[in-house]
Amino acid sequence: MNEKGVHVLQLLEEMGKLLCECHEPGWADALADQEERLREGDEKKAGEIARELLRLFAGSGSLSDLVLHQNGEAVSEINDRFDILRAGLSRGLLEMVPGRGKGKETKRGGA
Repeated sequence: MNEKGVHVLQLLEEMGKLLCECHEPGWADALADQEERLREGDEKKAGEIARELLRLFAGSGSLSDLVLHQNGEAVSEINDRFDILRAGLSRGLLEMVPGRGKGKETKRGGA
């Protein structure tokens, strides 16, 4: 696995730990399943799996909307850390998708 993939695996693992600590087993299991698929797959499959993982960020009730709680209360330190991990995961996944990596032109002309 390349450096980008290793970084994404580390992010998934750390996010999974936070999700478990905050009693979010559904999300923790979903990320763990995708982490396992990435570990077992080859470079070609990694791009496909990255595309699938990016779908977790879309729509209502998505990973983007998740607020973590402990003892019934949102904890800003945990959510701040989760936000950083979530943003890093999104960037890392985009870089793993063929044709979407760093420095690639988009339809809007940006990088």
